[in-house]
Amino acid sequence: MKIEARQVEAFLKKPDPRVRGVVIYGNDDGLVAERAVALAKSICEDLKDPFRVVDIAGDSLKQDPARSPSPPSRTWSKRPPATR
Repeated sequence: MKIEARQVEAFLKKPDPRVRGVVIYGNDDGLVAERAVALAKSICEDLKDPFRVVDIAGDSLKQDPARSPSPPSRTWSKRPPATR
């Protein structure tokens, strides 16, 4: 699901509970950071809570690619695959 620029503010105020992951990107690093914090706070008020919040920096992913999710072709969008 892609959210158009005109829909971002409404989504940040009340994220769709069906959405399980969000990628925030753009040319303005400050705006990207501001929107990421707003979205995170709409889900978890205490962003320092180590049981609910994980912040993985891009440099960390470059050094340890195993921390990133599977390639898009192998990820699931709504729920994990059933286990047997």
